[in-house]
Amino acid sequence: MKQFLHAIAQIRFGYYAPLTADSGIPYLQSKQFDDAGNLIALPETFLAADNKNTTHLLKDGDILLAGKGSKNFAWCYHAEFGPAVASTIFFVITPDPKLVLPEYLVALFHHSTGQQYFRQFGLGSNIQSIRKNELGDFVVPVLSFDLQEKIVALNKLHKHDINLTLQLLQKKNDLYDSVINNLINN
Repeated sequence: MKQFLHAIAQIRFGYYAPLTADSGIPYLQSKQFDDAGNLIALPETFLAADNKNTTHLLKDGDILLAGKGSKNFAWCYHAEFGPAVASTIFFVITPDPKLVLPEYLVALFHHSTGQQYFRQFGLGSNIQSIRKNELGDFVVPVLSFDLQEKIVALNKLHKHDINLTLQLLQKKNDLYDSVINNLINN
């Protein structure tokens, strides 16, 4: 069965508020993630905790999808991260847990078909931007939980493999630089 994203998840925008200097609720921004949706830096910006800000705290299983710019990565928030609020660069997607696993949606968003879907929006403009209704019209194959779990596991394995490949490439570059330096300096 296939469903539009808006039929199986709530979609809202991230929150905008003035930042505080050094403490409070971590405020997630795109610069903290790489193109693959890996968290690469801890938040450096924070919001003061108040009644309005705390209503925008992320919930376990919420998905952040970068809706502006050329990096349309997705990341699944888990409560172990601690309290956090998403900035306005993100859509916050809360999937229906009776129908889809959050990590399954993340895998679909990162898949070439999902990325192709997102790239079609904002073509010809300076800053690519996905509209909420366009995101809501993303078609999701709603598979059995067993198949969703297999796709999630395959996605994790693929990301791990890519990470190992990048580490190997870095080591090869380091070795090359070392050999050239030794030849030049000896």
